[in-house]
Amino acid sequence: MSDDPKAPIAIDLTALGYRLREQTEGSPERQALLERLRKQVQSGEYHVDSEALARKLIEEAEREADGDHFTEDAK
Repeated sequence: MSDDPKAPIAIDLTALGYRLREQTEGSPERQALLERLRKQVQSGEYHVDSEALARKLIEEAEREADGDHFTEDAK
């Protein structure tokens, strides 16, 4: 990890996606969430808070780089 706050951080989104899928695959809660999201996307009501998403991705990448695992609030 660089001490330079402007240094680029590499994030493996594929690995992150697989981990998230493994944690929730097949659950009724996941199916309900996916259905709600599908309906929101189709109706144009789905909006992403890009700053919050970017912040979480960076936090998780930093934790992973430090050898920590995902935390409960990262779900």
